[in-house]
Amino acid sequence: MLHNIFLIAFLLTGFPVVAQKTVFSFQTSNVDSTKKSTCESFVVPDEKAGKTTIILKGNDNVEYLLLNREFEVEAKVLPANGLVNTIFGKRYEKYLAGVRNNLGSCFYYMIDRNHFSIEIVNFTNNSIVNKPIFDKADEERNIEWFTSEGRFYLLALNEKKGELALHIVDENGVVSHKNIAVDLSGYNPQKLTLSEYFSYSHVFYPGQETDLIESTELTKIYPYPDKIIMIVANYNEPPHIWTIDLQTYNVIKKKFDLSGFSGFVGNKEKIFNNTYLYGENLFVLNSSRQKIEVGIFNFKTGQLVQKHEITGSSEVQFIETPVEISTKGKLRKQNIIGSNKELIKELSKGTGGIAVARNNKGQIILTCGVYDKGMALYSYEYCPGGGFRAYSTPTGTFYAGPNIPLKRSYSDGAYTPGFKERYYSYTRTVNFKITLDSSEFRLVVAKEKLSNIDRINHYLKTLPEEAQAINTFKINKNDYFGYYSPKERTYFVKEMEK
Repeated sequence: MLHNIFLIAFLLTGFPVVAQKTVFSFQTSNVDSTKKSTCESFVVPDEKAGKTTIILKGNDNVEYLLLNREFEVEAKVLPANGLVNTIFGKRYEKYLAGVRNNLGSCFYYMIDRNHFSIEIVNFTNNSIVNKPIFDKADEERNIEWFTSEGRFYLLALNEKKGELALHIVDENGVVSHKNIAVDLSGYNPQKLTLSEYFSYSHVFYPGQETDLIESTELTKIYPYPDKIIMIVANYNEPPHIWTIDLQTYNVIKKKFDLSGFSGFVGNKEKIFNNTYLYGENLFVLNSSRQKIEVGIFNFKTGQLVQKHEITGSSEVQFIETPVEISTKGKLRKQNIIGSNKELIKELSKGTGGIAVARNNKGQIILTCGVYDKGMALYSYEYCPGGGFRAYSTPTGTFYAGPNIPLKRSYSDGAYTPGFKERYYSYTRTVNFKITLDSSEFRLVVAKEKLSNIDRINHYLKTLPEEAQAINTFKINKNDYFGYYSPKERTYFVKEMEK
């Protein structure tokens, strides 16, 4: 049966998929065979300690597992009363993150937008404690949350006070709250609100590989042990770099120097750029109507290490032929990009991003392009009961259509009495892929066309339809994924072969 799955995957995707090594399997306990088996899972790797914590939540019970470096069960906590005394027996809105620290294995949950709780699992004394950790002011709007060095951070903003609010739970469970003043002077030509300026955010960890969809986000947040770096993209502006010192909580802001790139050489050009910070280097995609530029900079010094340009006459060795893929509801359309000129034109019509990943030869694969997703109106009819209408600025992705680069949007929830609107979803993706050597970042012919992320995504498509609780994670530069098989009532962890 498994062989057939791999054969089908090859025929459907065109990529050969090899069997992956199973490093861990665990059959859930106390399962009621009369009920349909379901599972949720959360995986928290701790590379420093060589431990991995896995939560497996079933219909009526939950199991907490602590694995060693060899993926052997070192300890297990199975609550006697099922879900009753765990966080899952209470009301909560969302699981946020997990981390191992001096308290044990800690898991953080949003009860609602203003209240947050922690569940601490101590595998030494076989105990589980869950309790509130902090409440957030109602005027603070959540931006992102993340863990670093055993600590949990919630980053929010206060529009009225013009501040970022940082809520911290340290490795010993001590809670603190820092207000950080933000001055947008000289960094806000579009006259955005603070909420709009830091919108469309995503957290990335240093050295993390990513794909195109995530890379098109406009606010990228990178946590380090001693600082938080926020890189903000804005239309017709260079990247804005905000650095929060985690000792003093002072903020340093600067505009990254793109001298010599389109839009920054004295002539007025409509440009859009986006970035990705990977290791010590900042990768920049800069798009204009004349050309596409890819720059690799030393992030610390700002020095340009390598630059690649795509013009109408360039000869570029793409990994695969660039395509435009658009969807409207359930309809899907694909258009092959036949020339550089067409590619440049299509990239000037959407929200750009640059994604960095590696193949199994260690080469860098850059996926550059645009990705837009939104809703469009297809009917507008009278409705006596009225309704709420959310809308965006003309340049937002929500209603503007995919042919306008995204700036920043908002929704005011204005009441529209007497009318009912119906919408369909749409997406538009245009991308090209190139391969660089890992030392001087020069263009090379790909020896392996798939990045590690591509290989994982292709393999996950071969999993049985009934597979649940799918996770992907990395330990010591090795890629893993886990999933639950209801038929076997077993949770598997497999290592991706290189």
